[in-house]
Amino acid sequence: EQRIQQLVTLLNEKQVLVDDLNAEKRHLEVDLEAIWQATNADSMRIREQLLDMRVVS
Repeated sequence: EQRIQQLVTLLNEKQVLVDDLNAEKRHLEVDLEAIWQATNADSMRIREQLLDMRVVS
């Protein structure tokens, strides 16, 4: 009985850790998406500027 309780406690601790890591993963995915969007917008802006420079030259 005591061993079962120890294992249940350990399992609960591991589940909390897994839940915390999943939450952190979701936050990182949101941050990564924002970075990707900003980088993509910057790339498009730079591409447009380069095309404009070629047209002017």
